[in-house]
Amino acid sequence: MVKLSKIVNTWLEQIRQRIIVDQRTLDGWEVRNAKYIDPGNYEYLDECWRKLDVGDTWARQGQTAFMQRAARVPAEWSGKRVGLEMKTGGEGLLKLNGQPYHGVDDWRGYILLTPMARGNEEYNFEIEIKTGAYWEYVASDPRQPYVLSEARLVVVDQTLEQLYYDFKIIFDTAEALRDPLLQDAMFIALKKALQEVDFRTQNHSEFTASVARGRDMLQKSVSELRFGDCPGKAFLIGHSHIDVAWLWPLKETMRKVGRTYSTCMALMDEYPNYNFVCSQVPLFLYLKEHFPDIYEKVKLRVADGRFELVGGTWVEHDCNVLSGESLVRQCLYGQRFFKNEFGADVRIGWLPDVFGYSWALPQIYKKAGLDYFMTSKLSWNDTNRIPYTTFWWQGIDGTRIFTHLIHGPYNNEAQPRELLQTWDEHTAKLECPEYLFTYGYGDGGGGPTRSMLENVSRLSDIPGLPKADTGSAHDFFDRIAAKTDWLPVWNGELYFEMHRGTYTSQAWNKRYNRQAELLLRDVEMWSAAGAMYGLSYPKEDVARNWQTVLLNQFHDIVPGSSINEVYRVSREQYREVLASSLDLREAAQQELTKHIDTEGEGTPVVVFNSLSWPRTDLVSVEIDGGDGYCVVSPDGSEAQCQVSKGSVSFLAKDVPSCGYAVYHLVPRHGDLLGSDPNLADAFSSSSVLGVAGSQNNMPEFDGEVVRQSSPSLGAATLDLPEEDDDECPFIVDGDRITSEFYVIQLAHDGTITRLYDRINKREVIAAGARANVMQIFDDRPSKEEAWDLELHYQDKGWEFTQSGPVRVSESGSDRLVLDRTLAFNDSTIRQKMVLYAYSPRIDFINEVDWQERKAVLKVAFPVEVHSSRATYEIPFGAIERPTHWNTSWDLARFEMSGHRWADLSETGYGVSVLNDCKYGWDIKDNVIRLTLLRAPEYPDPEGDKGRHEFVYSLLPHTGDWTESTVWSAMELNSPLVAVPAEPHPGKLGVNHSFLGIDSLNVIIDTAKCAEDGDELVIRVYESTGARGPACISFDRGIESAVECNLLEEEISSVQFSDSKIRFNVRPFDLRTFKVKLAQGRE
Repeated sequence: MVKLSKIVNTWLEQIRQRIIVDQRTLDGWEVRNAKYIDPGNYEYLDECWRKLDVGDTWARQGQTAFMQRAARVPAEWSGKRVGLEMKTGGEGLLKLNGQPYHGVDDWRGYILLTPMARGNEEYNFEIEIKTGAYWEYVASDPRQPYVLSEARLVVVDQTLEQLYYDFKIIFDTAEALRDPLLQDAMFIALKKALQEVDFRTQNHSEFTASVARGRDMLQKSVSELRFGDCPGKAFLIGHSHIDVAWLWPLKETMRKVGRTYSTCMALMDEYPNYNFVCSQVPLFLYLKEHFPDIYEKVKLRVADGRFELVGGTWVEHDCNVLSGESLVRQCLYGQRFFKNEFGADVRIGWLPDVFGYSWALPQIYKKAGLDYFMTSKLSWNDTNRIPYTTFWWQGIDGTRIFTHLIHGPYNNEAQPRELLQTWDEHTAKLECPEYLFTYGYGDGGGGPTRSMLENVSRLSDIPGLPKADTGSAHDFFDRIAAKTDWLPVWNGELYFEMHRGTYTSQAWNKRYNRQAELLLRDVEMWSAAGAMYGLSYPKEDVARNWQTVLLNQFHDIVPGSSINEVYRVSREQYREVLASSLDLREAAQQELTKHIDTEGEGTPVVVFNSLSWPRTDLVSVEIDGGDGYCVVSPDGSEAQCQVSKGSVSFLAKDVPSCGYAVYHLVPRHGDLLGSDPNLADAFSSSSVLGVAGSQNNMPEFDGEVVRQSSPSLGAATLDLPEEDDDECPFIVDGDRITSEFYVIQLAHDGTITRLYDRINKREVIAAGARANVMQIFDDRPSKEEAWDLELHYQDKGWEFTQSGPVRVSESGSDRLVLDRTLAFNDSTIRQKMVLYAYSPRIDFINEVDWQERKAVLKVAFPVEVHSSRATYEIPFGAIERPTHWNTSWDLARFEMSGHRWADLSETGYGVSVLNDCKYGWDIKDNVIRLTLLRAPEYPDPEGDKGRHEFVYSLLPHTGDWTESTVWSAMELNSPLVAVPAEPHPGKLGVNHSFLGIDSLNVIIDTAKCAEDGDELVIRVYESTGARGPACISFDRGIESAVECNLLEEEISSVQFSDSKIRFNVRPFDLRTFKVKLAQGRE
């Protein structure tokens, strides 16, 4: 039948060519070129307009053009259907008589101007159009011309057009069918029907009538086919899946929404059964700001149910890098926008294109009002196939969410072959034969076209195809969820077996994200505490900063898979968020210090602890002056401290949970500094090192990166005291170091050849191995460099080598610091290894000048631990994964995502690796490796090149990860913050906890003021997989308390008395409470 199909296709093409019955070429355009800066802002390349005819070049690569022309409909076209056809090679927006009307590109077909012309009416056309399409911002030839190949007014015979589509849908079905008998029958029916068409006549009415007779014969023949029925039912819904940023910057997305949604509105006027879904708040904000007329039309279509809101999140967010609270805020701010702006309750989680899905997501989504979850990306897996399409996805706490996975593309064209493909891939054919089918040009926007909508209207009942319908996506999910008595359960993460490099690419962006998440947590906690003492809670500032962070958590920004310009803008946005948030935190802490009793000798320093347990950590403040100081603790005793040029570091012990402790810096000689009322000006709180010199405290804005204060590198070697000297608990003897916790043996390059745990009397590093090895591998994926890390990277690797001696740069009562410098090609690593007298944690503080291309950097720790499972932190919990490659599922997880820690433990003992901004891991057998940097060249040729700072830590421990790992990782990431103050009386004491919890495994993750009202919102999660009672305590009485969902809507009462809330938790339980506190403190 191949030959017959070609014949039939030829006949159909002859019909198509006669749909346009008249036309007028539109020469004489005026055009002006410009460089697009941002919406409404252009750098014009022409001083004046120039003439443009069909066949002329209208722009060159990278330019925007403005075209304008008036056109009059010929009088003889009265009563005709009139459209505009343009072929440009670009993407633009047509304004019709001054109003945004329709997108212009080469895939739209004609743009309907009027279904029935009056004749002699005039249209004013204004088009803003950019060169290229999908790959515009990654194209590299500025000389490439773009030609106006077609511009004409056309008269469309709608009757013949409809007849053509009636034939075409049957032809496309016959082409797609796999049943040879049914395929033959359809082609024979087509042939017989087309033989009724009089292709010889030049009389258009006679030709159309003959086509109608042939169509009637075809429909009768097809309807009589009694075999080949497909039991499937496809639910068709239009969408445009606009990536907020990717191969184009945000500023281009601001234009894309105008092109896409103006087309959507115009086609909805033509096609009453056209239903469309849309997610992502920024798209609506851009539309509202830059295209308010289109936005008002969208609001009307939302009200009548044809423009349907889905997703319920701020953006279609990444799920591998985001913290638990970021996932919550995606839902909170997204759902609030859709509710406040449109009165809509969104119940469908919509992430078709995200690179894997955290095990935490079902609980978060369900508690944010999302009953259903949809994705399709997992169908791209490179090794294993997810066996289900419709199933229950069970989350980390046992919550189940009804999930629908499209096994196939999400940007379909509503073609019969696509319906058959998705039906073939649909696994729940018996349990749930109805499946979702999304259509419309996407990623770069555009959405459904005329031809797609014509197909949709004809796909309801064609032999051999799934029956097709359209309507509301929420109704679809409600319907299939109600009909499925039994479905399989997927219990675990939905790991994506591709794009593993996105855990690491654009490392600085991920670091900014971590810093912003943590800093906003601090801002909210201390601002909520300050609100109890007269501070105006900065709701608008907090929301604005959060929303900027949420925008940059889009699934092509924070994963590292966008072009350079996207990251230039992202960098600027993060800087603004961090600067604003630092100011907000400082304002809240300064307000609180006004109410604290800071009287006493010397200069008061208030040490704030934002974590929900009392902690002992090292803090450091810088001061202009000498080195003759001591530090006095809140109880009047002298605290351990180290004094070096320009700074004083001291050990702050048992700083209360979500509270503070007041220390005093006192000079050992001379006048007391406290006598000077301006004394606090001598101190710099912005230079606080926080925990053990962690680089996660207060960023300084310096050039192109956020820099952290840290000790200077390259200091001279120090002579250390003897072991029995109380002032120095460290012994350095050649290449051997002894501390309270360890005996450490170093190789010549500073790697660790032996680490003996003195407390537990066992070796930590595997025999004959070296730890803290910087490994660099050749990283050349077969495609999509920024996205993919492929297993063959392990075939070829090297090590960074020593460049200079290992030196002791700092030694004292609290810590010992060793410096080493490593090099590879043109890249260098300057590393500080920090040992503590009070903690078994070993920190590695790194400054990297990264100049590699197509490479990946990992640090390796081969440990003396045997286990078939490793544990990784994920949002609001942890997940176990295999350390072996027994099955294809295990092998496919050769690179995995994790947050602040990963752990390998056997019965009674284990080793954790912590970090302050990394997310890529691999743990094979007994080797823990953390992925530090990548160097892809596409789509950003300069990706990751430059200066990086990060910290990772080694934490040997007794028991398993539930003993100390969770809390140590949080302490690394959330240092104590020291704020210099002036001495004065206050009603708050020298030690105070604003908020606490009696169960260490239940972590207070968020304390904030409610979005609506003045209540305090407290969010906690169970962190270790345990269950039992918990009690939250406040520093004042409780007037009322309720449990609420993540949208801060009340769901139940909660037991409270005096200043405490009592409740029970299940493993990895996420709970939120809204509390009205009394004005006076207990």
